Amino acid sequence: MSSDLISIIMPVYNVEKYVGEAICSVLNQSHQNFELVVVDDCSPDGSRAVVDSFSDPRIRVVQHESNKGLAEARNSGIAAASGNLLALLDSDDVMPPSRIESQLYFMKSNPGIALSAGWFRILSQDSTENGRIHEARIDASAINASLVFGNVLPPSTWMMRKEAFPEEGFRNQYAEDFDFLVRVSLSHRLALMREVLVDYRQHPGSLMRTTKMEKRKQDIWHSQMILFDRLQINPTEEEKEIHLFARTNSGNVERDQLAALYAWFMKLIDANARVGIYEHDAFRLAASYMWFEHLYRATGCGVKALEILLGQRLSLHHPQPIFRIAKLVAKSAIRKAFR
Repeated sequence: MSSDLISIIMPVYNVEKYVGEAICSVLNQSHQNFELVVVDDCSPDGSRAVVDSFSDPRIRVVQHESNKGLAEARNSGIAAASGNLLALLDSDDVMPPSRIESQLYFMKSNPGIALSAGWFRILSQDSTENGRIHEARIDASAINASLVFGNVLPPSTWMMRKEAFPEEGFRNQYAEDFDFLVRVSLSHRLALMREVLVDYRQHPGSLMRTTKMEKRKQDIWHSQMILFDRLQINPTEEEKEIHLFARTNSGNVERDQLAALYAWFMKLIDANARVGIYEHDAFRLAASYMWFEHLYRATGCGVKALEILLGQRLSLHHPQPIFRIAKLVAKSAIRKAFR
């Protein structure tokens, strides 16, 4: 495997505090045949000085003369890449030492996969792990179909084949990663590895925390409509609102919202059955997985959440870990006891 050159793409902007740790995590990879393409997006802080403090010849720097944003920085890095396999890493995140070796093995073992991703672990501002791992346990057959309902493929875990890179590349918008995946998925297979591929840092300056909600919704919907058009479905305003609620909400879900969301997901299933874009069982698996994710956040409904769990046939169509079902039952029961 030593002959496999991997191009690691790292956009850099105002990360003086973190970029050194990110670069060290690349240099410490068990697979050492890589190039690290750092794109300095005209950082006004000391980020470039930190990058230049590393003397490893495998580090190449692309310098933007003006700030162009994350999407264009990734495009510049990929345009300069020499490898046929491209790995993404944000400059405030950290790779586990075996990430590139493990993902390279997966890509070589699955030549039909154009892009793979994996789980991530939360890393604090001071580089301490809080132990929380985001484990998307969605069935492998349902990954492409899952984009109709959301996104389970975090970009800082991606490895992709260069030939699958779409002509427009990344587009400058909120959720540019989702938009990119949608376009790749139209003609390629995606995959999710069940292992932690990155330590993801949460801090106040992240794009999700600084982008206004209406801008988020507008950009997500623009990309989402590509998939709805393929399904030959024209959502009503109410369906649009519940879908965007599902895509942007991270808090509790109320009973009426669950009912609307369930009806919308079933409509999408019927649309796919009619036009046959996705394999039927895979599409139902994707819908069930995403439905349970919202149901899992609905324990504020108390025992009603359990009634919904047992009363809707989509709820457990996709197998869920026993501990998640037990946790939903326990939290719902506690809510009932204190009402």
